[in-house]
Amino acid sequence: MVNSHGGCMEKESGGLSSFGTSLVMNLSPKAKDACNIIADLYVPQQRIILEKLVLEGTFGRLYLGRIHRKANKRKARPERWEKALIKSVSDQATEEQIQVLLQNACDLVGLVHKNIACLVGTSYTGSEKQSSSPHLSRSKPLLIYPYAEYGNLKQYLRSTSFGCPDQHTGLGFTARNLVTMGLQIIKALEFLHGRKIVHKDVAARNCMLGRNFRVLLSDAALSRDLFPEDYQCLGDNTNRPIKWLALEALVERKYTSSTDIWAAGVTLWELVTKCQQPYDSLDAFEMLHVLRAGYRMCQPPNCPDDLWTIITTCWKMPPNCRPSSKQLINDLEGFQQAVNNYL
Repeated sequence: MVNSHGGCMEKESGGLSSFGTSLVMNLSPKAKDACNIIADLYVPQQRIILEKLVLEGTFGRLYLGRIHRKANKRKARPERWEKALIKSVSDQATEEQIQVLLQNACDLVGLVHKNIACLVGTSYTGSEKQSSSPHLSRSKPLLIYPYAEYGNLKQYLRSTSFGCPDQHTGLGFTARNLVTMGLQIIKALEFLHGRKIVHKDVAARNCMLGRNFRVLLSDAALSRDLFPEDYQCLGDNTNRPIKWLALEALVERKYTSSTDIWAAGVTLWELVTKCQQPYDSLDAFEMLHVLRAGYRMCQPPNCPDDLWTIITTCWKMPPNCRPSSKQLINDLEGFQQAVNNYL
């Protein structure tokens, strides 16, 4: 899913960082692989501060931090420290794990859309000096992403109760709000698919949440480590998001816009259930058999019938029976309008 699209991170409202505009805008034409992209997005480590560890895996780390932005006289912008989300690794990370992280982090670089959060900077060159940060005792990557007020979508949804406002944020997740969030994910997919890009790992764990229910689809960098329960190996030494994969992706390792739509259906189910585990009673090794037999997840008790009908279209076989991202957007907007009219 590597691409060479130019662009910049536009300034976002609702608690989203605008850092990285000049960095991504200045990607060189040769920025088609991880090494070139990383070089073009270089940020000196002294301009990065790690403030709080918010998510931790075996070797992966997600921090809340700040990035120093220099003054811009032309834009009358003073220098300042701006919030950001920063991905990194522990001392236990191997060189292979670091390279996989870097490759995954480059998947969406240069894409500009209000519902996509891509890598906008990195301190990593592969040969840094020792870091003075208490969190980083040796050379390792610091990958900078736009700040989203409530961080990782899956982590946040799991921490809240359906329909009840979070005591710290005041966000209440009604069915209408959850559909609004789902629509934003599908709109990000429509943007990707319009550019012939397949995400391959659409899920709540790969989304960020800002204020006013703003959702951003991001890359899968560190997801296998930070959410190990979502990835399984079927004897081929490769951890994959088995319970989010379409049947043809399981069997043939074939990924298309239609497999993204299947995963989007599972993601909509995640939103409705506040990120319960899909097919929780099934072992990963059973998935191929049960999907071939026509088994799909049951309708959650709190999911309206009309919404469930839309979600289940994402899991149809053959793949050409599934809606396109545009069709799915139209269906969800139609449902949303019907709810608004009723209320």
